[in-house]
Amino acid sequence: MLPAVLRPYATALMKLGKPHVRAEARLRLARLTQVPLFVSHRSRFTNVYHCCIGRTGSQWLRRMLSDSIVYRRSGLRTYGYQDRLPGRIDQRGLTERTFERPFPPHRIITPMYLSFDNFRDLPKPPAYRAFFVYRDPRDIVVSAYFLHRNTDTRGNTAEDRTFLQAASLEDGLISTIDRAERRGVYDAFRSWSDAASKDPNVKLIRYEDLTGDRGSGLIEDLMAHCDVAIDPQELRELLDRCSFDRLSGGRRKGQADRSSHYRRGVSGDWAKYFTPRVDERFNEVAGDLVPLFGYE
Repeated sequence: MLPAVLRPYATALMKLGKPHVRAEARLRLARLTQVPLFVSHRSRFTNVYHCCIGRTGSQWLRRMLSDSIVYRRSGLRTYGYQDRLPGRIDQRGLTERTFERPFPPHRIITPMYLSFDNFRDLPKPPAYRAFFVYRDPRDIVVSAYFLHRNTDTRGNTAEDRTFLQAASLEDGLISTIDRAERRGVYDAFRSWSDAASKDPNVKLIRYEDLTGDRGSGLIEDLMAHCDVAIDPQELRELLDRCSFDRLSGGRRKGQADRSSHYRRGVSGDWAKYFTPRVDERFNEVAGDLVPLFGYE
C-alpha cells in the first residue's frame, strides 16, 4: 500500500502516454518507497547482479526487482549504473565494459549487458549472487530490429530509424545482425555458456522459460537464489503488478505493437522473418551460438 502522500503521483502515472514511459515512472515511484523501516528480511548477499543480453526482458525484470515487495523482503535497492552516464547509456561494446570500482553495497545492479569475463573481473563483495538471462539469439535479432526501426529508445538515433524504415525487411535484419556483431553481442553471449560451472554464484535463466508456463516457478527460484524471502501470496502480487498486460498498456501476449518497448511478449518470431539470406548472414556472424545454448 502506497503512503497517502504518494497516491496522487501514482494516479498521475496513468495519464502518461506511452506504456514504457509509465513503466519507467512506476519504477521511480517504487524506489521512493524503499525505506529501511519497511524491511522485514535482509538478504545475506551484499550485491546481486542481473546480467543479460539486450532484448531478454531486461526492463521487465528491472521493474520487478525494483518493486517494494522485493525491497521489503531483501533490503536490496536497485541500482542502474547506466542512469549515471551521459545520455544514460554505456557506449562501449559489451566485451569492453569493464569496471574498476565496486558498486554500492546492498544493491541489485540491473541490468548489466556485458561478457562473463568482464563480470568475473568486476570487484565484488565476498557474498554475492548473479544471474544471466539468455534467449534464442535469432529472436533477439528480430526484437532488436523492430525496436531500432520504430522507437526512439536510448542508443538509437534518428539516422538508425531512417535507414531501417527505408530498407527492406531483409536488409534491415542483416544490418541489425551486423550492428550486434560490432557491439560484441555474440561474443559476450557466448562467454556465458559455461559461467555457472566456473562460478557457483551464477545462475543461467532461459528467457523462454521465464516468460512461459513455468515462469512463476522460475521467478520463485530466482528469488530464493538471491535470498529474497518472498511468500507465495507476495509472489502472485508481484507477478500481477509486473505482467506483460500491465507493462504493455493492456495488450495480451502475442498482440504486437511495433512501436512499444514491450512489442509482443512471445518467442519464435525469427522463423517468420529469417529468409535464407538473413539466416546465412546470421550463421556467419553468430557461429555455434544457437546449438551452444540449446536452440536447435
